[in-house]
Parts: sequence; C-alpha cells; structure tokens
Amino acid sequence: MPARRTPDDARLYAAQAARTGVASLLFLTTGNATVQLAADPGYRGRVMALWSTALVGSTPIGSPVIGALSDGFSPRSAILLGAVACAAAAAIGRWPARSPKTPKTPKTPKPPKTPKTAKS
Repeated sequence: MPARRTPDDARLYAAQAARTGVASLLFLTTGNATVQLAADPGYRGRVMALWSTALVGSTPIGSPVIGALSDGFSPRSAILLGAVACAAAAAIGRWPARSPKTPKTPKTPKPPKTPKTAKS
C-alpha cells in the first residue's frame, strides 16, 4: 500500500531541502578554501582549474550513468550507487591524511647577511 502524503510531509521535505542546501554550500565553500590554501602559490591556478574540472566536469559522466541505473532498476539503486561512490571518495580522500609521511612545512629562508662596510 502506498504511503499517504500529509501536509506535514511538505514541511518536512522543505526543511530537508533547506538542510541539504546549507550542507552543499558549506561543502563547496570549505572545499574551495581548503584547496586554495593547500596549493603552492605558484601552482594555485592550475590546481583550481583541476578542482573546478573535477567538480563540474564529472556531471556529464555521472548523470547518464545514474539515470540509466535509475531507469533500468530503481531510483533507490541509483541513490545507493551515489552513497557508495561518496563513501569511496571519502575513504580515498582520508587515506593520505593517515599516511605516516606527512609533508614538512617549509622553513622560512633567513635574510642574507649584509656585508660590513668600513667606517670612515
């Protein structure tokens, strides 16, 4: 028997949509700031280009796959695939953080010594 929809469902859906929007905004802002701050200043433009390509460029690949899976099986299987992909990405992203070889912070160079001049 299908579930009945009540007026409370609409409020719950709206509240969940708002929470999802806030979480998405926080994710994108935090990810963007983290990538910019972690990148070497000389490579920051290239790194941000790769970040935006990975972020926006994966949609044309993933959307048809998810659509075909949803059409062929069920929407729940498509959501499950998205959840598995998210968990895999989180595990892969967490892996470098656990590695014992963490990069050392570069030491700031000392200013060059000025030659002493003879007093006249």
